[in-house]
Amino acid sequence: MGDSPRRSAFPQPLHARKGTPSQFPGGLSAGDALLALITGNVASSGRVYQSLLDRLVHVAVSDGVARIYASFYDTQKCLTRGRGIATPPILSDAVAVFSVAVPVVLAAPLPGFGPMRMRFAIEKALAHHRAWLTVVHGLGQKASASAQKSTSVDKARTKRKVLKGLLSSATPATGPLRASLDGQVETGPRSAVEVVASIQTLQVASEALLHRGASDGDWSTVLGDMGISREVIDSLAGDADAVAHDSRAHRMSKGELKQAWDELNTLDGITWFHLEEVVRACDRARVLGRDVPRVALEAIEAVRQGRVKVTDESAPAPAPQPPR
Repeated sequence: MGDSPRRSAFPQPLHARKGTPSQFPGGLSAGDALLALITGNVASSGRVYQSLLDRLVHVAVSDGVARIYASFYDTQKCLTRGRGIATPPILSDAVAVFSVAVPVVLAAPLPGFGPMRMRFAIEKALAHHRAWLTVVHGLGQKASASAQKSTSVDKARTKRKVLKGLLSSATPATGPLRASLDGQVETGPRSAVEVVASIQTLQVASEALLHRGASDGDWSTVLGDMGISREVIDSLAGDADAVAHDSRAHRMSKGELKQAWDELNTLDGITWFHLEEVVRACDRARVLGRDVPRVALEAIEAVRQGRVKVTDESAPAPAPQPPR
């Protein structure tokens, strides 16, 4: 996510970190060391991708070539696959694998993966990193909208109860108005929609009461004596608008976040696809006699096998500003 203290632009591949617990700094277990490496790789992923693209700056990928490379994967399958795994292990393996593969490809194309395809894949990986920042930022916005909605609903519930009690105190013991108010006591609003609907019903009842006071001098005297006025009623009912506004903001944040999640999950699958292609290309090169380093998707496999537990909340906190 946001930049951490500077790390090497080209970290060691994850498969090179295997060993016994005593081999890791501080005596960490293999699982804890891998989790720490994943976290570190994720924190530096945006910077590493940009460094790798700088090494490929002389490689041009036309729109037509990009469309062909994009046709090699099915975006719907990538979305489905991406939904099945957290983002951090994919970002971590991408940092490790691409850091090893770029120098190899610049020396000579791998069978199935040349410099143009590598640039295309890393540009997608950079978009992947930014999509993840967008989701994390969106989660923060959703939490804020949810808290604001909860606050406004609680405030409106309290005032609604006061408004209902005030109207009840000035309502005859029998008649349709009393039945309406008593019915509200039985139902008891819970959700934001119910709170707003209840307040609106009480506003209708209050209009009937105020109209009675405006047309009947005795009633006007009674309402004045009880301190019931339009200003008081409006102050108690006014929070319904805030609840409706905050509820709309909350729904909007949820909708925007869902769209961002879908984009992120699709890019999860796309980056995963490219990483597997790089691994296969390296395997082919060795079969053909080239001295190519072995790369492996260790973080992804460790998470899938349950050897480490990584969630989308496992990463460092992002910078406070929205992502680009």
